[in-house]
Amino acid sequence: MENVRIAEITPNSTFDKPLYFDADHLFTEKNIPVSGEELEILKKWKVKYLNLLDGSVDVLSESAIIKSFERFKSDIEVCEKVYTEVSAELGNFFTEFVNRKIAYTNNLKESINEIISLIKRNKNVLLLKVNMSLNDIPNFVTESLNIAILSGVFGFSKNYNDNQMYDLTLSAL
Repeated sequence: MENVRIAEITPNSTFDKPLYFDADHLFTEKNIPVSGEELEILKKWKVKYLNLLDGSVDVLSESAIIKSFERFKSDIEVCEKVYTEVSAELGNFFTEFVNRKIAYTNNLKESINEIISLIKRNKNVLLLKVNMSLNDIPNFVTESLNIAILSGVFGFSKNYNDNQMYDLTLSAL
């Protein structure tokens, strides 16, 4: 893959090859103009360059697309399961705290570790779930969980180790 610096791309630029963030994440197909708004978002996200797909990697083959879709589908199912289970565990934690005025974080350890594992597996699917949950009626549990997830993603992006991510995610709850 050939790198294209964001600073060198102008609004309405087109490329004769697809542009990718990395080998797995397509930005735009070939011959599709890049808008000024998209460039601003890339700059805001501090993306320095995109990659032009060369012929050596066939990510658009039917089998690659099917494999990618199956993985995405599996990640969505795992994310939904983990989010639901962690929400229930967190709800129990808050209920116990309100009723007994004491909180034991040991019960949350497995839940936090599942969040961290999911962040490492596919943080984009987890962020999609957080975004979708914003349409639900807000409550203390989902808001706390979403903040914890966003904190964990932040820690992951800063290359925190598992212990640091655990502490960050727990403190966000």
